[in-house]
Amino acid sequence: MITISKPSSPSSANTSTPSSQTNPPSSTPLHPSSNPSSKTASSTSNSAQPPASTPPSSTTQYISILLNTISSFETSNPSLHTRLILSIDRRHDFTTASSILDLALSLPGNIVGLDLCGDPAARPNGEVALFTPLFEKAREAGLGITVHFAEAESSASPEELKTLLSWRPHRLGHVICEDVDTKREIALRKDELCLELCLSCNVHAGMVKSGFEGHHFGEWRAVEGVKVSLGTDDVGIFGSPLSNEYRLVAQHFRLDKSQICALAREPIDHIFGGELEKERLRQIMWP
Repeated sequence: MITISKPSSPSSANTSTPSSQTNPPSSTPLHPSSNPSSKTASSTSNSAQPPASTPPSSTTQYISILLNTISSFETSNPSLHTRLILSIDRRHDFTTASSILDLALSLPGNIVGLDLCGDPAARPNGEVALFTPLFEKAREAGLGITVHFAEAESSASPEELKTLLSWRPHRLGHVICEDVDTKREIALRKDELCLELCLSCNVHAGMVKSGFEGHHFGEWRAVEGVKVSLGTDDVGIFGSPLSNEYRLVAQHFRLDKSQICALAREPIDHIFGGELEKERLRQIMWP
């Protein structure tokens, strides 16, 4: 899942491409992760100032450009399907965040989910509860929910993690600094959650200190039943397409071809593409 951060706009847009979320490393998809994904995870802005709001028309025009581009691409590449996830930045005020949700709800079919992203140091110690009504409304309306979760120590307080899990998200991005109780809770919810893990991003950005071999992918893979979706977050910065992320886990965690293919299939049930798209992908991945 790519997050396109637009600091001058009240929204960011993730491209969520169901077909590429599950592609094995033999292909290089348009959209590098799940995914399903960061959004995948999304990039974190380093700006000290909160994103400035712009007139709603500007945001709508921005999203329209993305949708038109996606439509043109799918016309030429009908087997690759792309949808958008809009992101609420942690630094947004409630009004701006609400306008992002309204935009998402106004474009059903094209916008399939809502994400929480942004500077992990913003709104610490559970202050993200400000957005609880919006994520509850989004879920009730049928949008997929994905959040940047325990991305850094500053966003991993017990209060925050409890708040984010109360939103009943479908996917969790990064999942680096969670405590023991939270790990246990995630394991208990394994049937309803998918973890979006981004090796290159986490290692090169210094988010994990033990290199690829010590990345928590290995820890979560060892938990029976927990689904993992590899992501890039993002390919434009770290230069690692999704196919390379599969290569990295094969290399550093000694996965063979059958294990890599099984890993690529895992996120299908957790994409934000609807049942028809899930079934289409099952047919592709189990020919």
